Amino acid sequence: MTDSRNDEVAPLQVLAILEDGEAKAAIQRAAQVTADVVSFSGTLEDGLDHAQAELPDVVFLEVTLSEAAGVALVHHLKAIDPRLRIYVLVPSERLELGAQAMSLGAAGIVMMPPSGDELLSALSDTRGRVGADAVRARLERESSRAQMQRSVASALSRLGASETRREVADRITEVLLEHTGADNVAVYVPAGERSRDLLRLAHRGMSEPPAMGDEMALHRFAAEHGLLTQKLEIGNETTGILVLGGLECYGRTRGELLELVSGQSAAALALIAAREQAQRGAMKDPGSSAYTFAYFVDVAGREIDKARRHGRRFALLTLTLEDEAAPEAFSVELAERVLATVRATDVLARVDDREFYLLLPETGGLGVHTLRRRLQSRLAGVRGGRRGEGEPLKTSIGTAVYPHDGSALSSLLRTAKRRAEASSTSLVHSLNAGPRPLDEVLEALFWCVAEKGEAVDADRLRTIELPLMDLVGLASAALSEAVRGGAARVVASQGPGLGVGAAVRSAPGADRGEVEITVTEASSLSGGRDIEALAIVAEHGTYALLGRRERGVVRAVHAADPLLTDLVLDLVTNKRNGSNA
Repeated sequence: MTDSRNDEVAPLQVLAILEDGEAKAAIQRAAQVTADVVSFSGTLEDGLDHAQAELPDVVFLEVTLSEAAGVALVHHLKAIDPRLRIYVLVPSERLELGAQAMSLGAAGIVMMPPSGDELLSALSDTRGRVGADAVRARLERESSRAQMQRSVASALSRLGASETRREVADRITEVLLEHTGADNVAVYVPAGERSRDLLRLAHRGMSEPPAMGDEMALHRFAAEHGLLTQKLEIGNETTGILVLGGLECYGRTRGELLELVSGQSAAALALIAAREQAQRGAMKDPGSSAYTFAYFVDVAGREIDKARRHGRRFALLTLTLEDEAAPEAFSVELAERVLATVRATDVLARVDDREFYLLLPETGGLGVHTLRRRLQSRLAGVRGGRRGEGEPLKTSIGTAVYPHDGSALSSLLRTAKRRAEASSTSLVHSLNAGPRPLDEVLEALFWCVAEKGEAVDADRLRTIELPLMDLVGLASAALSEAVRGGAARVVASQGPGLGVGAAVRSAPGADRGEVEITVTEASSLSGGRDIEALAIVAEHGTYALLGRRERGVVRAVHAADPLLTDLVLDLVTNKRNGSNA
């Protein structure tokens, strides 16, 4: 073994497997002279176990042990470590055993009884070989480190050609995955000039890393998942943070590599920030009719101040084009379709090639929910080929409302992006499109949950089974929670006798003028027999439930999922039902 700080050979670990007392004493004296550490085993079994556990540098083996079974042990020891030096102790009358041991990989023969010179020579030879191996390993490490640094530096040199921060983040992720063996990478940059929150622009390998958070939150996430964090710094300015794991390098190599990545990445991000600052006077994004992100931050700040002073409300909407390979033209078309859908007073900003933020003054939860539905319908026509051809491009939309979802821009954006991610993975996407009866939709949802497992996130679809009376209580509680924030829209089915329809009609707050309740007879809906359906859109969120009654018990799926709410709402109002096909 060696000291990692230099190439000096540390004391050898010596294992002696023998019974002969005179040989033991000789080996002990030789080890004292060379300051090596010696351990003794009296049986072949004990010696093999010791070698597997301690991985010695050299073994002295008495081959006549157990009726010459020690010869076979040479093969087993070499299987543990092919570089292990094994010297066999052989009496003069059994030299043929030494020859057999040499053929199996022994390094040399020491005649019994062993002399000090022979033992010292064997230890010296081992020390030289261990030292040579250490030098060779160090040179290989240094060569590998230099080669890795050259390849990473070459790849990072292309960051300067990036146009956006997201493009920089994507390239950093690709470089780390390709050149360092990293299997988890996430890149975060400041959400705004005055914001302490960091926005995730790219990630690979990680399961649901935070979409946004401050520096301490990212450190906690990394610690919980056994990951590293690395600041991207240039001078005293932090331009971002890396969260990563699985690097195939350690110690000084890892530190040098992360320093290289940090410096190059920080410089590229600072360059883009300076470019954005220089263009700050430009209100419009040159590639579309949307506003710039810098202008959006200013407008949002003023809107928050007005809302605080005058008790106003407003909403935010984030829209992300999830197809990373989509050309520039599709991003521009998305902007055009959004602008054609929203009001003139709404502010659309282009964050980068695939992401847009929308500020909606004087808009509450019901209003932004309606807009989200309208946008999803309008954007469904943007396809991956020429217009009208190919597969529809996938977009994710998230919403947040002031003040229910936060009182700062960073917290509102964080909530909207979290909801967008939840919607993009909703199990509702697993259902086949087109009109279907209620009972078929319910069975399909049950099948999706059973196949993919119930998610632990409170916003995700899950199954419940409870008595009908408890379901009535659940519906009443859901409506009471909905009207707590003000206006609400409630859609329910009405079956025979007691059910969710009767529950919402008689629930506290149902008679408030700002609460819109629509109850449809289940018997009029295709597949609606014995079906209990409820959809609620409130200022601070959505809720949906769809289940079947059977002998006083209801088995249902429910979630605070906007897509499930849309589905149930359309089914119960006959907008997406088999009877209306």
